[in-house]
Amino acid sequence: MSKLTIETNNDRERALFRRVFNTEDGRVALTAILDELYFYALDDTEPEAVFGRKLAGRLLGRMGIWTSDNRHRITESFLDIPWKDQEE
Repeated sequence: MSKLTIETNNDRERALFRRVFNTEDGRVALTAILDELYFYALDDTEPEAVFGRKLAGRLLGRMGIWTSDNRHRITESFLDIPWKDQEE
């Protein structure tokens, strides 16, 4: 069995997670998982919700998405979402 460095292992895991979730079905599944982890319920302060959001952040971090390096891209993507009243 070959030995993997932590960096290589992280790169492989990141690629695996992104490959799995970057399909139509994977995006539906990821949305459901994030919903179950209260990622979208920012006003919920119950301990379970706070813990869930931390787990969601870790999952997205392991995918290389929710990182400080991406904070500007994440902010831009938020602002690209139309207001609900503006959707056609």
